[in-house]
Amino acid sequence: MNSLRIGVLGGGQLGRMMALAAYPLGLKLEFMDPNPQAPVAPLAALTIDKLEDKKAISLFSQGFDIITTEIEHISVEGLKAAEAAGVVVEPKPQTFEIIQDKLKQKEFLQNSDIPTPEFCGIDGLEHLKSVARDWGFPLILKSRLSAYDGKGNALIADTKELEPAYKELAQKGGGLYLEKVVPFTKEVAVMVARTRSGAIDCYPAVETIQEDNICKETRFFGEEPWSKAAKDIATEAIAKLEGAGVFGVELFLTESGELLLNEIAPRPHNSGHYTIEACHTSQFEQHVRAIAGLPLGSCAPKVPAAVMYNILGKIEGSAGHDHIKKLRKAALATPAAHFHWYGKDALKKQRKIGHITITA
Repeated sequence: MNSLRIGVLGGGQLGRMMALAAYPLGLKLEFMDPNPQAPVAPLAALTIDKLEDKKAISLFSQGFDIITTEIEHISVEGLKAAEAAGVVVEPKPQTFEIIQDKLKQKEFLQNSDIPTPEFCGIDGLEHLKSVARDWGFPLILKSRLSAYDGKGNALIADTKELEPAYKELAQKGGGLYLEKVVPFTKEVAVMVARTRSGAIDCYPAVETIQEDNICKETRFFGEEPWSKAAKDIATEAIAKLEGAGVFGVELFLTESGELLLNEIAPRPHNSGHYTIEACHTSQFEQHVRAIAGLPLGSCAPKVPAAVMYNILGKIEGSAGHDHIKKLRKAALATPAAHFHWYGKDALKKQRKIGHITITA
């Protein structure tokens, strides 16, 4: 039955859950990741190579019908080479080119009339100081490339913090941009599914709770006053991009009730994990359906409410594993609680190592 060969760039927890969702559809995924102990390793064929290497991606893609990713920090040139060789790449390389560079992403959204926080590309320290004088504080300085979970960002409260923040981030290379800090009341997320023909559907809008720039909780409590507007903005933004799959769209809800689009991820996303138990079709199954040209499943919720809690590394070594075992036992003893372990042996602090979803 498995006539399609699908290769996935990245072998983390998103890939692991994607592989688990593909098996019941009669599809088997193969992965590429630099880590031999990547979470997908026990579940699927794994090629060990660098995701930023054009040649490695081009070689890996040979023999596959479709290439997709579970991470955006990859060689776009490698994706283009795969596409030129006749492999279907979903989402399209052009979409990764826009989304990888956070400044390009913001400019793309602005040019598409999607509301975003006020931003500005930074050409040097003096330029940063000049913009700060005009805008006032607080501000947030961000790396254009390879920034995630708060890494590559610096919150700036006053003038004396400008130079240290600039020097720290500028040494990473890739350029910087500046944003005004948004006085938001909630952070909101919407998972959007897009087919290869361009048809779009989206999951319920959810509230996300961040702690130390990492998602701690996702809360779905049915339709909220801001739900429709969030879904409309997310759908409009994804309609402007190219390619199939599931996209994570993060937004700010401001004190005045305005919604501003913060970031897009061209893949399943942490804020969509709740869909595994709470919706008729999980975000992972939906992504596989979309890229494979299969009909989309229903994005509708099948429960009135759900909360997803991220399990983050707190204690390293064997004590950390003992702590997780106790947590698993407590979760499994709780009605309507669902425990997910990502198979990461190294329990580094603040590292995402699992999640629990509780439906109600």
